[in-house]
Parts: sequence; C-alpha cells; structure tokens
Amino acid sequence: MEFTPRLPWADVPPFVVDGVQQLLGAKIVRVEALVGGFSPGAAVRAYLDDNSTVFIKTVGTSLNPMSVELYRREAQYTARLPETFPAPRLVGVFDQDDWIALIFDDVAGPMPSEPWRTDELTLVLDGVDAIAIAGSPSPFEAPSFSEQIGASSSWEGFRQITAEDRLIEGLDPWTADYLDQLVALESGWREATAGTTLMHGDIRRDNMLIAGERVMFVDWASCSIGAPWLDLALFLPSVTVGGGPQPATIWATRRVARTASEDQLCTLVTAILGYLTLSAMSPAPANMPTVRAYQAKTRDVTREWLQTLLGE
Repeated sequence: MEFTPRLPWADVPPFVVDGVQQLLGAKIVRVEALVGGFSPGAAVRAYLDDNSTVFIKTVGTSLNPMSVELYRREAQYTARLPETFPAPRLVGVFDQDDWIALIFDDVAGPMPSEPWRTDELTLVLDGVDAIAIAGSPSPFEAPSFSEQIGASSSWEGFRQITAEDRLIEGLDPWTADYLDQLVALESGWREATAGTTLMHGDIRRDNMLIAGERVMFVDWASCSIGAPWLDLALFLPSVTVGGGPQPATIWATRRVARTASEDQLCTLVTAILGYLTLSAMSPAPANMPTVRAYQAKTRDVTREWLQTLLGE
C-alpha cells in the first residue's frame, strides 16, 4: 500500500505545537514521524519532558479541508467509545484557526505486516469480531451507516456513472455489460445494511496497530450504526490488496458472516464496487495523490468477489 506523504512535524505551525503542549502540560522534546493512511497531515509519536509519550496527528484546511472535518468527527466519536472497545484513549483536542490536532494515548506496536501474516490477520479478524460484540447494541447514538455513507457524493456509483457517457466508456467490459443489473443491485444497500451495531466503518491495515496479543483500531471518523457484519465485509477487499487471502475465503470462516444473508452481502459488495469504480475515475483529493491508485486496486478485488457471489 502506497501511503500519502505526510507533512513534516517541523512544518506544523508553531501555534499548533504550542497549543498541544499547553493541553499536555508538558514540552515535546523529540518526535518520531509515523507513516500510514491517506491524510496529508503530520502524524508523530511525541516524547515529552515528563518521560511520557503520546500520539499526535494534525492537519489544516490548507492541506485538505475534508481531513479537518474527518478529524473533528473522529474526536467526537472516539471520546465516547467505552473502554470495552479496542481503541486508544483520546487525550485532548486542539482546534483553532483552521488547524486541528488530536492527541491519543501512544500504542506501542506496529501496523500489521504487508503482505499479511496469518497470525496477525487472525488477530485482526478476532478484533473485528470484538468490535461487533462490544457494539451490539450501540452504546451511544450515532448516525446510521446509510446516513454516514449516504452523505458521500460518490455512493451509488453505478447509478451516477450511467449519467455520463465518458464514465461508461471508461468501464471494464464485464462492468459495462452488467451495468443495468449493477445499478439495480446497489440500490438496496440502505435496507441491506441496517442494524443496531456500532461499527468502525473504515477498517484497513493502516487503521490498526498490533499491541502484543491485541489489535487496537484507530481513525474512528467513519463510526456509525449498522449490521454487525458490515465492518468485516468492508475490510476484506483490502486484505487481498495487501497480499492476503481472497474475501470469499475469509468470509466463509467467520461467525459474524452468518448474520448476513447472501442477498444482503451481494447488495453491499455491489455498492462498494460502485463507489470504488466511480472514485477511481475521479481526480485525486487535494494533497492525497495515492488514494485513487489504491481504490483502483481495491475495485478490482471487489469486482472479482462480486463475480464469485453472482456465480460468474
């Protein structure tokens, strides 16, 4: 996975650094730059003069306005997560003059390896199950999955593609041949994904850390309420992109998958494919040059999964 280049800590505005230090009540003596994700903001492990460490991520609207709003949502949801959720504690938020910085407890552990190792993948899949268990029913009010995702202008991507000849011309042959059927299939995603479980909504390798025998999930900006199997289904194509097994292979082994009908799964996978197909055709967001290539790879894996579900 090729991540977006991050802002060096030295280029973070001094007023942001000062504000973070005031919140912490300690001085930052050195930082360790961290990689991962598609946000262009800075992300560091900060070592403080009181001998403690924290994780800090910060971004400004000049880098990417969408990232600032996502950070605000992440702060709102993470602050409400019960201790039973496998997520680091939010320590503080600095939000001023179009810049926001989030401070978390430091998790002393790396991202999972790429290509995926079997032991780490099993640990992560068990962690996904743990979220479904801890989140059923949701411990607090949050947007439904359909409300959270439906706000995206590129959701129901196949329907939007049919409105522009240039987009239709850019489709692969299989998708072009089945376009009408795909539009019909994706249209039922709201009903198919309804539920009462609090979910992460954006589980990928770069949104987790292996901490000993436990996995901790970060970046809860897409937190919402839906069916208990959603996090698993949304996660699986990224596993294959990262060198792991095919989605169908993993899906068949997981207990939470049994809570979804074949029709529900097929509808969601179609909707994911529509989103990825349209997104991969779109210009890259500001200062996020690698995201479209990643979406194109994930699209191809998702298309193969859908073809398997449809018996193609």
